Amino acid sequence: MRIAPAPGSGRQMTSPSHSLGSTPQRSFKEWIRLNLSPLLLFLGLLVSSIAFLVLIFGALRRGEIHYVWINTPALIYTLTWLSLVTLPVRTIGLRYVARGFFGGVFLAMALGFPLAKVMKIPFGDNAFTVAMWVPFAEEITKTMVLLLLWWGLSRRLGRRPGLSDMTLIGAALGLGLSFHEDMLYPRAFSNFWGDTALGAFGESWGAVFPTSLDHYGIVGLGHLSSGIILGFGVGVFTLLWRRSRLTSLIAGGCLFTLAVVFHGLWNSQTWTAFHEMALRAEPWLNILLIVTAIAGDFIIRSKFAPKVEKPLWRDYLAARRAASGFLDAFERIMCVTHYRHEYQAVANAHFYDSSPTNPAMNVRLTVLRNRALQGPPSVARPTGSANPNVGY
Repeated sequence: MRIAPAPGSGRQMTSPSHSLGSTPQRSFKEWIRLNLSPLLLFLGLLVSSIAFLVLIFGALRRGEIHYVWINTPALIYTLTWLSLVTLPVRTIGLRYVARGFFGGVFLAMALGFPLAKVMKIPFGDNAFTVAMWVPFAEEITKTMVLLLLWWGLSRRLGRRPGLSDMTLIGAALGLGLSFHEDMLYPRAFSNFWGDTALGAFGESWGAVFPTSLDHYGIVGLGHLSSGIILGFGVGVFTLLWRRSRLTSLIAGGCLFTLAVVFHGLWNSQTWTAFHEMALRAEPWLNILLIVTAIAGDFIIRSKFAPKVEKPLWRDYLAARRAASGFLDAFERIMCVTHYRHEYQAVANAHFYDSSPTNPAMNVRLTVLRNRALQGPPSVARPTGSANPNVGY
């Protein structure tokens, strides 16, 4: 029979690794594992931003800054309406749209440009290389960047991006790559009427895709189109991967091939009847993919919804009424937006994993919604309490 030490005897129970009450130290390897995604994203944005500024100053030095500002309204307009139409079902904020854009400005261009140059060594700098191998190299690099961004979005357990997310990121990536190319060569996105920024909106399809190039009635969407197709393809590929890998590979491969074919048709500059028919169908195909992505996410949310309150648009008004001031209202409205994103992301994860509702994620969603919509707690703090958090 063991006798416990008497109080004050100097003997204390200790843990083999650390003293009672102390915080265990994480190893460097574990810290890297937990913070790898934000570190990579931060470094990617830092390098991309530096590259972007270098491009701007280079254009200023060469006297070609008009290739920047003349395209900016059309670019912002395109990203704005794509962000708005995907708003009800997307799980990402504008930060990831910016990451997609900068990924196109720097990362996809930095990988694709030298790879396209390498492709010309064995195949020669001829029409076939420009129409076939250069598009293949550029679309491969875009796909790699999209998969990297998907991985960053999927690092947290219990959430997955959807079709609308990847389609929007793909569009931003394509516009970023076009932006870089226009300053690199230099050229403009489109032969705008009067060489003005507003001329883009008067072109054929200018109200929808003002960054496109109108060549005697044949509209080429360029990297925007391939970005939308590849983004949708990565979304389909990743969502179906655990359900049917064969279907996932076939669908992803077909959409990748489609992006390469449209890119090659434009690069070839061979205006046969087939080329013209395919390129005239390209804007309609992009509209179809955007609508399909939104509809697909709506179906996933309805069939695999978390077992919590469904987010409603009037939640924003309820959050404003529950707020006690401007800053509180802003924080609550941001919580409502976060709740909408997480609700869809959890539904996507249920579809992705073919698993039932995760109780832990339901609790997390409920806490997030309550933080946005419920009033402040009414429990009073005990008199004389040294801890301001006691009773809250």
